[in-house]
Amino acid sequence: NSMNHFKRLSNLKNRGNWEERWQRIADYILPRKSEVTTKRAKGESRVVKLFDSTAIHANELLGASLQGTLTPSSALWFGLQVEDPELRENQEVKEWSGMVAEKMFAAINNSNFRSESHENYLDMGSVGIATLLCEESSGSQDQFNGLMFKAYFISNIYPAENQDGMVDTVFRTFEWTARQAELKFGRDKLSEKLRDKIKDKPDEMHEFLHVVEPREKKGKAKKNMPFASYYYEVETKHLLEEGGYQEFPYAVPRWSKASGEKYARSPGFTAIPDIRTLNRAIELELKAWAKDIDPPLGVPDEGVGGKLKLTPAAQNYIRADLIDKIRPLLSNSRYDVTQLKVQDLRTSVRQIFMSDQLQMQQGPQMTATEVQVRFELMQRLIGPTLGRMEMEYLKPILNRVFNIMLRKKALGEIPEILQGNEVNVKFVGPVARAQRLNEIAAIERWIGSLIPVSQVNPDILDCVDFDMVADETATLYGVPDRLRRSPEEKDAIRQQRAEQMAQQQALQTAMEGTKAIKNIADAERE
Repeated sequence: NSMNHFKRLSNLKNRGNWEERWQRIADYILPRKSEVTTKRAKGESRVVKLFDSTAIHANELLGASLQGTLTPSSALWFGLQVEDPELRENQEVKEWSGMVAEKMFAAINNSNFRSESHENYLDMGSVGIATLLCEESSGSQDQFNGLMFKAYFISNIYPAENQDGMVDTVFRTFEWTARQAELKFGRDKLSEKLRDKIKDKPDEMHEFLHVVEPREKKGKAKKNMPFASYYYEVETKHLLEEGGYQEFPYAVPRWSKASGEKYARSPGFTAIPDIRTLNRAIELELKAWAKDIDPPLGVPDEGVGGKLKLTPAAQNYIRADLIDKIRPLLSNSRYDVTQLKVQDLRTSVRQIFMSDQLQMQQGPQMTATEVQVRFELMQRLIGPTLGRMEMEYLKPILNRVFNIMLRKKALGEIPEILQGNEVNVKFVGPVARAQRLNEIAAIERWIGSLIPVSQVNPDILDCVDFDMVADETATLYGVPDRLRRSPEEKDAIRQQRAEQMAQQQALQTAMEGTKAIKNIADAERE
């Protein structure tokens, strides 16, 4: 198995021109991760080539907008439904589904998801592909210990697709010290060579490999789970640990993928020519600026005794008759031309990253309405990309979180009607919710058109099933089911109201009858 894995790793590392393009994009858009083909020393500056930060800022704005729209921490961004249509309409199942979504949302918000997912959005806008690992936090084996997420850059991630074009295999290389490996796996599992390093050089870095791939033989035991997990020492090819996952633990979203390609293209790929031109223009402008600030001098031959000194407070000996002939040599640079070109290039870069269309809100958090408006705008701009993100990013994460919490009994008591059956659920993300808003708009326009007519003909409103309208719009808006009354509760309330009205009507009729009898009696006395 180990030889097969390392042979496959060698094949996956053959990525053609992709790595050169990622390196160039990272240099200009994501400099702190610019270590794909260029290996850098620890602490080495990674912005030496940069003279303009427009692209860095534009990508950060795009990432923040994606985060605030797709996975905001201020509003529930997904829903959960049981797939069986009959069970879905059961009131107890509805309430449980809503409660489960809220518990999952709370667990995600209480984890490091916000910071790690932001790294993913930055990666997608620049190199076009991201990787997020979802695990349960370490702790008790019996209780839910919370969630832990980890974002990885493509430089050390080698994915593979299944027959449907979905990533189901990830080879990940990483570096740990010998001591970290001992803490993770235990001294006995390390190779003899690594055990020797612990004694003399415990903090020396070593390369490791983690492989996650589908397993043919499936079961509940760790070594028979649907997805296999292998940890290796790269230098010795020594197997450290074999385990498994019930679900694929990685989400590997891609921005826009051409047919037949495994890796993706992104705004960074589109913008890189303008970014490099802009960077070069600023570099040339700074050189001209330096010449004009501290211009070179024209000095007559033999006019200065010794070498001309240009440092502050320096003393130069100059022939008296030649002092007036020492003049600065001005560059006559055309800054107006440079500034016009630079402004055009900056505008182009911002438009490619949609910074001008996706303006961020002024406050620290967006309301649910603002999130929805932002999503509608984003869907018009990058609709296909959002659909891919939901399929390759959001749903795998939610599926993983749901199953982790379900196994640890952290989702509350499962309704009796579901017990003993396999619970198949589907997640309704922001893309599907945005599409549903068109239905809400149609309902509102229809009822709005009937209201004026009802002033002339009230019977026209009989065409509308207002109970159905209320239920449908609540579903479309994502109103929690615990806030909605069941049909039985509505019928009971309406029956009670009808009985009260009947009693009031009977009382009023009796009072009117009594009054009429009194009037007749008074008339007879007269």
